[in-house]
Amino acid sequence: MTPIEIERKLIIEKPSEERLRVCDSYTVSEIEQIYLHIAKGECDRIRRREYPTHTVYTRTVKRRIDSESCYEDEREISREEYEALEKGITQGTPPVRKRRHTFLF
Repeated sequence: MTPIEIERKLIIEKPSEERLRVCDSYTVSEIEQIYLHIAKGECDRIRRREYPTHTVYTRTVKRRIDSESCYEDEREISREEYEALEKGITQGTPPVRKRRHTFLF
């Protein structure tokens, strides 16, 4: 059975990083996403997520069900597979780079 992702996006006031650093289990990760294929209602992407102690590589294929949910097939891949796949970036779509702050709430 393919997992279904339900997305809910909220706009919040950005908290101070100093305040976040004192939260339980606070960590920062750097993310790079590369889109290999984008079509109406479907996308195939790879992601490199760098934590302070390790890096995780994933490949995700999403198929849209409606405006808030999609089927999501995600699996961890090796660094070598990531590096081979990143050469297939969709023309006109630069990599997406972002910083994620995670903490227990």
